[in-house]
Amino acid sequence: MAKIEIRATESSDRNQLHALYRESFGIMLGKDYPEQFLDRALPLLSQVNEALISSGKYYLASDEAGNVMGAGGWSYETPGQGGIIPGHIHIRHFAVSPKFARRGAARAIFERCLNDASEVACVECFSTKTAQPFYASLGFDVIREFDVIMGPDLVFPSVHMKLDVGKV
Repeated sequence: MAKIEIRATESSDRNQLHALYRESFGIMLGKDYPEQFLDRALPLLSQVNEALISSGKYYLASDEAGNVMGAGGWSYETPGQGGIIPGHIHIRHFAVSPKFARRGAARAIFERCLNDASEVACVECFSTKTAQPFYASLGFDVIREFDVIMGPDLVFPSVHMKLDVGKV
């Protein structure tokens, strides 16, 4: 397996991240979500969260040649709600280039998240149906399926998952 370089993102990575999201979500989500739905959802899914990418808790994975393999990060705050539960972190906006799928980038980013977060007992994520098997391979369990309301007549089926860090 090729060496994977992981570094914290900066606001100058914005364009690379936007391109990664469009490529990753546009191609990889197609097996679980209808094309007409993705056409409407992709502009929203591909938005770059400026606060997240400048937080020091969001990472870019690249190979030795500098090709972007993936990105992802974590926060103490619950996405969309902002609440904090002591000992909990939330996995945020993971994406992998289809060219580098199944080469360890997402797992390496996840391990970096766990290493950088302190005193973690529980990790939660709001997953796509497509990423659910990846999170399950890390030991996450499904809590529930739920819908994210993205706009009028645009509901994104998602999966709330949880990992007891003692299982890792």
